Amino acid sequence: MPQLENALGGQRPLLAGTAEEMIQQYNALGAMLASQMPPPDASVSTTEEKIDNGVTLRIYKPKEAQDGKKLPVGVYTHGGGYICGNLDSEDPVCRALAHHVPCIIVSVDYRLGPQHKMPVMLDDTMAGYKWVHNLPLKHKFMTNGTQRPGSMPTHTEATNPSSFPLVALQGAGSPWPWLTNVSRRDLVRIYKVLSP
Repeated sequence: MPQLENALGGQRPLLAGTAEEMIQQYNALGAMLASQMPPPDASVSTTEEKIDNGVTLRIYKPKEAQDGKKLPVGVYTHGGGYICGNLDSEDPVCRALAHHVPCIIVSVDYRLGPQHKMPVMLDDTMAGYKWVHNLPLKHKFMTNGTQRPGSMPTHTEATNPSSFPLVALQGAGSPWPWLTNVSRRDLVRIYKVLSP
């Protein structure tokens, strides 16, 4: 976050006002950050899938997956305090994770408040995780993201172990440090933990 704060004149971005005003501020900040990002990594392909309740999943596959290599699969949930964000707001992060780990990332575009009330966001995230779990793949799974729903599958595993396979790794945090502060060595270490 220090790079972002420096770019904003030493100010930490804080959202304030009504939910609608915070959504506008979040979108403006996202647009400013997106304008500074390099073009999308062409080596990572994407497809989209509609699941329960019209929730969209965006699947990121690095070159290794396109070549048939067995890779871990991560279920990713974007940030935004349950009222902001979407698949596009953290697209660069998902592409970077898919490319550098390498792994398949499935990003969940869960429904947002205030139009939808809790626990809809968590339910949508669980629906995404179940969709991945039901694929005919025998890969290791992880949850990741910058929003709390990323931890929901881990909670489910802890409270009902027969529901899902063990989540191999859970990561969370600001998307921008992933792009700027995580070393290649750290990504290789994550990959080794998740490798089949």
